[in-house]
Formats: sequence, C-alpha cells, structure tokens
Amino acid sequence: MSERLFEDVIAYQARVERAPYRTYVEILAESLVRVSRMGRAAAQKVAASAGRWPLFPDSADGIRTLMRLAPCVAMTNSDQ
Repeated sequence: MSERLFEDVIAYQARVERAPYRTYVEILAESLVRVSRMGRAAAQKVAASAGRWPLFPDSADGIRTLMRLAPCVAMTNSDQ
C-alpha cells in the first residue's frame, strides 16, 4: 500500500469514527474496501488481525519516557 493510499484510508477512518460507535474491525474493513478497493473477504481478514499487530518501533520507549513525566494508561482503538 502506498503512503498516499494509507493516508487516504486513515482519513476515511477518521470520518467514520465521528459517527455512532462501531468496532475498529468494522471500520478498518470498510475503509479497506471503500478506499483501497480491497475485496471484502481480504479486508475482513486484515481487520480481524489488527489486535495482533506489533507496536510501532518507537512506541515502547515513548511510553516509558512519558510515564516518567505523568501517570499513564494504555489505550488502544483495537477491539482486543
């Protein structure tokens, strides 16, 4: 997926997330189908795996640094 297409998928998700609550799996699958034209079955498979994706490389260090400055709570938009 190109960086531009990725940004378009994220922008679509941001618009959908303004509506009444839906799971991230639903939002991700829909965004992949509508924006990237991915097949529905493939999009649902990708979306179902979202809770198992690895952290971004700088996430753990960033959270440790932040925790030295302020109380923190781990949050995610993943369904798992």
